[in-house]
Amino acid sequence: MDESNDRPLSYGRQTIDADDRAAVDQVLQGDWLSQGPKIAEFEGALCGHFGAANAVVVSSGTAALHLASLTCDLQPGDRVITSPLTFLAGVNCLRYCQATPLFVDVDPMTQNIDLQQVEDLLADAGRRKDVRGITAVHFAGMPLPMNALSRLADRYGLFFIDDASHGIGGRFRLRDGSYGVIGDGGHSTMTTCSFHPVKHLTTGEGGAILTNDSARAERLRSLRNHGVTKNPDRFRLEPDGPWHHEMHELGFNYRISDLQCALGIRQLMKLDGWLARRGELVANYRAALAQLPGVSFVEEEIGLQPAWHLFVALFEGPATRLHVYKRLKEQGIHTQVHYMPVHLHPYYRELLGARRGDFPHAEATYDRCLSLPLFPTMTDDDQGRVVEALRGSL
Repeated sequence: MDESNDRPLSYGRQTIDADDRAAVDQVLQGDWLSQGPKIAEFEGALCGHFGAANAVVVSSGTAALHLASLTCDLQPGDRVITSPLTFLAGVNCLRYCQATPLFVDVDPMTQNIDLQQVEDLLADAGRRKDVRGITAVHFAGMPLPMNALSRLADRYGLFFIDDASHGIGGRFRLRDGSYGVIGDGGHSTMTTCSFHPVKHLTTGEGGAILTNDSARAERLRSLRNHGVTKNPDRFRLEPDGPWHHEMHELGFNYRISDLQCALGIRQLMKLDGWLARRGELVANYRAALAQLPGVSFVEEEIGLQPAWHLFVALFEGPATRLHVYKRLKEQGIHTQVHYMPVHLHPYYRELLGARRGDFPHAEATYDRCLSLPLFPTMTDDDQGRVVEALRGSL
């Protein structure tokens, strides 16, 4: 009997091998567990891989989003354009900075923020009032319209933060026919990413901000460490000795450990191969599910090379989706819903006066979506098992 047919399948999971464990063990045998040399080494590796001038690694993807938002100096009453179809952290971080989200519906073809609606909003001077920036997620790994969003941000003097928790390493075509890389630092103010275990690479928990703005990167490093600087060029007081350091603003303990960074360095070396495998699995799903009635999925756009984090299947409605979810779970196949739109959560309903019907495309996606298992070590047999379970449930 093939034991693989009995093992539980999650919608996502980490991939850890002997090299990863050895890298962490090497740090355990050394002198630095935190605030040591692996931090800068991991940051340098991220810059080398994606092409950004600066990388600042932190304790989580949420910490990355929070610090990125903080460096935009948001004030009470400021508004930031964003998508309601995202994980709560992407919007909560605006509220941590006392800003207010200004939701725009998603494009039903990509489930990313709808570019035309962003353009229309910004073209209206009344609606544009108090808007300071744009932040959006590369949903499921499908790259955002980076060129167009970058141009809009420049035209209206806005910051643009792309949340690459789903999409780090994805590619999009530039005007000259070459490809830009999500995280290269050249098409947004900052790119944030997450190293949670279900993401493309993991440090257990962790995240990073990638940017070409070196002054901003220095501030980000200070903010992750209680707002402290050890840079003599920034001191405002006469140093008492070589130990001197100063706190210039209220920061946080968003530090990441050398243990985590050692793991991240090894994981990064394997990222390209894992992205390729995710692409193969998505292509297999598309071919298999195209033959099934009552299920659809997002089509890949020309000129984009997604970094697939999720494979989102769309069913006919909430009842069918719930039925499929239960049937697959009975067979040890664990799926997930990404996401309940942010504006439907009680906190944001009360804050914004939001209700169902405000953003119909995001809501329709929520009513129909189910993320199927997708991770690099998923075998063809694992995937065949998921497809057969779907056939049976439909």
